Amino acid sequence: MKYFIRSIKYFLYLVLLCSIILSVLILTNFVPADISLLFRGGWKSILQIVALFFVFAAIYPKLGYSTRKLRIAGDWAEVSAKIKEFMEERGEYLLETESSDADQPYMTYRAKRALTRAARTWEDRITMTFVLGGVELEGPNKDIVRLINAMDYKFNF
Repeated sequence: MKYFIRSIKYFLYLVLLCSIILSVLILTNFVPADISLLFRGGWKSILQIVALFFVFAAIYPKLGYSTRKLRIAGDWAEVSAKIKEFMEERGEYLLETESSDADQPYMTYRAKRALTRAARTWEDRITMTFVLGGVELEGPNKDIVRLINAMDYKFNF
C-alpha cells in the first residue's frame, strides 16, 4: 500500500509541476496558449506526457526507497543513544517516534525543514529498526546511503 501511495504522490507532483511551468510560460507569453500550437500533436501530446509521468511514477518508488543494514555493536539502549546523539549533531532530522518494544525496537526521524519535506512529497521518514548485529535503515535511498556512510565512519572507525 505504501508503494501505491508513493506512486500516486509522485504522479500528482509531476503533473502539478508541469502545469505550473506551462502556466507560467503561457502567462508570460513565451509560448502560445493554444494546445495545438503549444505541442506538435496537440491533446495527443498531453496524453503521451501524462502516460510518461504515469510510468515514471510507477517505477520511481522502487528505485528511490531502500532498506539497508548498518553493523553497530551493542544493545538497543547503547545503539539508540549513539544514534540520537549523531542525528542531533547533524541537525537535519527530528526524532518523530521511538519504541523500546522488546520484540522490535525502532526510531523514526523526519526532515527538519518544511521545504525539504514538501519537496519530497512528505515521504521523508527514516525508520531505524534494531536487528541482530546492528540497525536496519529504511527510507529515501540517497538519505539512507548518506546516513549509513556517516554513521559507519563515526561508530566503526
